[in-house]
Amino acid sequence: QLTQDTKSSSNITVNFSGLAELLNARQNPDTTAIQSVQQPPRPAQLPPRLSLEAFCDYYDLPCSVYNKLDGRQIMGPHLLRLISNDQLRTECALSIGELAAIRDAEERWKESV
Repeated sequence: QLTQDTKSSSNITVNFSGLAELLNARQNPDTTAIQSVQQPPRPAQLPPRLSLEAFCDYYDLPCSVYNKLDGRQIMGPHLLRLISNDQLRTECALSIGELAAIRDAEERWKESV
């Protein structure tokens, strides 16, 4: 049995502000109610696919860069956004200059699409 000293009371506040309007909008849809519902943001458009060979050829990247990226199965510039600079430097053994050239070409490619 609980005594007065061990009982604890809590106040719970529930706020239904806006609930009536939401329910009313579902029963009587109109353009005002529809406009007040926020739509989720559209995902950013993914860059188009381009072969690694075409990318390196078009942006005059050296064969050594092509060979290093191709050796790691990087199929084209559309995948570069998923790979960090550190990964390119370590996994692909790119020099700082090669990395800069790739990122420059990637930026120019993105601007052109």
